[in-house]
Amino acid sequence: MNYLIDIDYYEIMEDFCLSIDDDKLRKIMYNSIQGRGAFRRFEDNVHKYGIIDDWYDFQENVYMEIAKQWCNNHGIKYIEGK
Repeated sequence: MNYLIDIDYYEIMEDFCLSIDDDKLRKIMYNSIQGRGAFRRFEDNVHKYGIIDDWYDFQENVYMEIAKQWCNNHGIKYIEGK
């Protein structure tokens, strides 16, 4: 049985960028993940624009959904909490 999960970190960053309400900031963040150095620019910008906590919350929610889906796919019960 394969227990591995393939997590696309770039896709999570992209989804976060696209979820930003402020049009200008959304464009800045989305542009920051294009091309080489995307991960570094993204990390720099979430700090620079003061949205690091939003990023961590978004990331945590995505990981929680991935974990729930994995448990459901493998017939494993889980307890939600936070």
